Amino acid sequence: MNKKDLIIDTAIEILKESNYHNMKTSIIAKKLNIAEGTIYIYFNSKKEIFIEAIEKVSNNLLNFFIDIIDKERSLKENLENLANNFLINNEFFFNNYNVLYKSFSEVDDDKIKEKLSLIFDKSISYIYEKITQIKELTNKKIEKEKIKLIILFLWGLGDISWKKWTISNKNLIEEFDYRIIVDFIYSLLEI
Repeated sequence: MNKKDLIIDTAIEILKESNYHNMKTSIIAKKLNIAEGTIYIYFNSKKEIFIEAIEKVSNNLLNFFIDIIDKERSLKENLENLANNFLINNEFFFNNYNVLYKSFSEVDDDKIKEKLSLIFDKSISYIYEKITQIKELTNKKIEKEKIKLIILFLWGLGDISWKKWTISNKNLIEEFDYRIIVDFIYSLLEI
């Protein structure tokens, strides 16, 4: 792994334990056993490190969570797989989500907020693209807005569940039979 990636990964580890304000370049340098000036060979500022760290966390979550979608399976099977993946990999999701949650709620910088907004929009577009590739949906005329609303519904359900995990180490989805949620979402599409 190159130094730039090591710096980003170390920043992510700090963000998992603390927050943006405590993600100091001096701490990153100390953890990597490098001079603090070395960091500035790769990054212009702490803000730039933070933005790249958030992008990496977001991409990791998206790839791990969404890449299990199989366009040959039915939408219902894919939704069940997504729910299972979410439940099985609690620790991975919640540790990474915690970084995103803190970045959305604690950082008050316009450039970072703009970047977070772009990351959110990119994520929604990526999820939409993956879901609409499911063979069952390619033959149906389902309104784009309806699919986007369902994506936002799922995102919101995940968001609430992640927040509950953050404060209580309990997963909201575990309190329900996820198949009820899948059936409900499926019924919204009227397939």
